[in-house]
Amino acid sequence: MFFWTLSLVGVMCSFGEDQLWGAAKEGGKDVLCVVGKRVIKKSEIEQILKQISSKRKGKDISEDEKKRLREDYITMCQLSEWAKAQKLDELPETKSALDQAYISAALRKLGENAEQATKEEINQEVANLKKDDDVMKSVIIETVIVDKQSKDGKKDMESELKKLENLKSDLSGKVFETWAKKFQINNPNGEYKVNDLTVKMLKSNPQLEKILKEMKVGDIKVVPLDKESSLVLVVRFMKEGVRTSESTLSRMAIQNLRSKKMQELIKKVKEDFPVKE
Repeated sequence: MFFWTLSLVGVMCSFGEDQLWGAAKEGGKDVLCVVGKRVIKKSEIEQILKQISSKRKGKDISEDEKKRLREDYITMCQLSEWAKAQKLDELPETKSALDQAYISAALRKLGENAEQATKEEINQEVANLKKDDDVMKSVIIETVIVDKQSKDGKKDMESELKKLENLKSDLSGKVFETWAKKFQINNPNGEYKVNDLTVKMLKSNPQLEKILKEMKVGDIKVVPLDKESSLVLVVRFMKEGVRTSESTLSRMAIQNLRSKKMQELIKKVKEDFPVKE
């Protein structure tokens, strides 16, 4: 849900205050529902759908996506109403008439509350994770993002990517690490990393699971990130069937607890600002 919620925040900024709040006096068949003092119009949803379709160059939006969008849009309205009731709009950084300010403030406040996990809760969540065989079994991969297009005209990246075949026999990984750090993009998300991924994580990411199923230990694969981009993800499959580390389990436990607490808080927001058809 939060992927849609956060991605829609930017879209909502294109609507003026009059467009978002002026529907209360109009009513009629265009009204979808009411949340707090907010009247949500069907035309608002249609406008956003058109913008998304335009960004996708006319590609159809499935009915499931439309349903999720409507639900997430309503959730954003609930968050916005909740933020106003909490007077979060009085914070200096949220002095804005746009919903983005209210939603950002609401998510930040909810996030702060969700951070509060006790040591006992974390230990219990780790114990629960250890009971799941898919969690306890991991694979280790190395990843880096490189740009196929040379910026200085000196690097022949196509040739460099072909050289990766020769690095398969480097079981230590040191040669690949050196190569990766030499050509990595200047971006924290694209820098060389060693990743410990559980089987459960892989199953939740079908694309990554498919990639690794096609690879043997030692294999290196170049995966295009986007048809319109020259960036590629380079994946090296290091080990499989590794026992998940305690540090990974702790990170997973904390993330799970934050997610659960956030969902509980969102549920409370929805109860406080119910949807009225």
